[in-house]
Amino acid sequence: FPPAEDALVDERLGEDAIDTAAAAAMDGVDESALMGDHHVSAEYREELLRAYTARALTEAADRAGRTVVVD
Repeated sequence: FPPAEDALVDERLGEDAIDTAAAAAMDGVDESALMGDHHVSAEYREELLRAYTARALTEAADRAGRTVVVD
């Protein structure tokens, strides 16, 4: 997701930067893709996108041998 990537440029890899990038991930998604249905709401799908983005960034940092800075 380019908006999430852009949010990390020139930023120290910390919890705040990861949270900002996870929130920015929504900027690259057509909201109609997150429409709710009888299984889950659109809000829940949005929260999943944020959570999975944050998890992926944290795991990528770990694999690269980087430590996520606690802000």
